[in-house]
Amino acid sequence: MDEDSTQYLAFALHVSEIPKHELERMFREFPDSFMPARQCFVFKYLALPFGLSSSCKTFNDLVTALVGFWRRCPTGTSPTRASSYIDDIISATGAFDEVSRA
Repeated sequence: MDEDSTQYLAFALHVSEIPKHELERMFREFPDSFMPARQCFVFKYLALPFGLSSSCKTFNDLVTALVGFWRRCPTGTSPTRASSYIDDIISATGAFDEVSRA
């Protein structure tokens, strides 16, 4: 990761999102991470937290193959209509009773 791009690997936790029993520990262990003006703790990853760089493509390929299989399997008398985008899948059918049987 380029050093100039590490600023985009940060996340913030507002004090309202942190359980009260954890706030004391946060102030004690991470005092430099607290931003008083915004009332939040800001943390920056030192490395990408996403695992293998190819894992997203592999997951998308698996979902695409699964949806392709579903398209070839008819439901009732009509073909299955399905589409996917990353981890979202949408499917349509002509009648509600076909869905309840599937």
